[in-house]
Amino acid sequence: MHTRDEIFQSTDGGASWQSVRVSAEGVPPESVEQKSWRSGTYYTSKFVVSGKVLYFILPVENFLQIFHLSADGNMLIPVQDVPTFEVERTTRLDFERRDVDAKTKTVAISHNAFYVEYKRKLFKWRLGDPEWINTGLIDASEQPDEDFHKGFKIATSRETVYIGKREGRLLRSLDGGSNWRDITSNLPLDFAHFKEMVFSGSTLYIATDKGVLVSETGEYWRVITDTADTRLIIDQFALDGTEVYGIADTGVYRLNTRRQWEQISSEAPDGMNALAIANSRLYGAVSGQGIFNMSLENMELRANAEE
Repeated sequence: MHTRDEIFQSTDGGASWQSVRVSAEGVPPESVEQKSWRSGTYYTSKFVVSGKVLYFILPVENFLQIFHLSADGNMLIPVQDVPTFEVERTTRLDFERRDVDAKTKTVAISHNAFYVEYKRKLFKWRLGDPEWINTGLIDASEQPDEDFHKGFKIATSRETVYIGKREGRLLRSLDGGSNWRDITSNLPLDFAHFKEMVFSGSTLYIATDKGVLVSETGEYWRVITDTADTRLIIDQFALDGTEVYGIADTGVYRLNTRRQWEQISSEAPDGMNALAIANSRLYGAVSGQGIFNMSLENMELRANAEE
């Protein structure tokens, strides 16, 4: 986990936490001079996992610092030779939209290929490549709620990449971002914007402000409801293997074998901004309050008994 100022790890289920050091070895001098990697800007960062490798992503203007966890798990080490983004003239409109930095909330990785939004454009970089590649995807639309920091929503599995634009358009690439197709017309639901999208195996789940959509291929979609046939507004997903969980204002839900939401808890702290599942426990971070957790085993047993 990371706070505004430090990075921590727990090896006992969250009972205790130890600080994780971040090495500056190999980080470009201009970035070290800014001390951005230890100056209280971790809140703009993101963890992503590819295979068995944990990466830590930290944006600094037109440079994206990428770290990976050391073999002993006690230090984050810079990935070498990460290129800067193409240098472009920053316009007044860029500043008005606050889009001059890379957006860590849009970072995704699959098969050693990183995807990230920078200045409203989607870039791709594969480990070892000499430069970031502009995929040609650009988003000039406005966020309905005027939160310009949200940016694209992105999900990727091997060479398949889905991008949700700010105004609710959905695009898909089957070749790692070389070609794009707008598949918004395939969606069976009208909505204003995306909340989150995630792959579970080959299945894509998309949370919107009007409900959750699911598809295996991107051509045919279904709206997920609960056992009472009600559309739930899921804010965030959490995955436990192939199990899919969701957080809503009304509690914690799990997809059952019929792909319906079933409530496993009516308790969910307000303002939860990050979710993770480990060892049958759901962990959620709430800004200014800390980390909450609950046992999924007990909740699932209770839900099954009620059925």
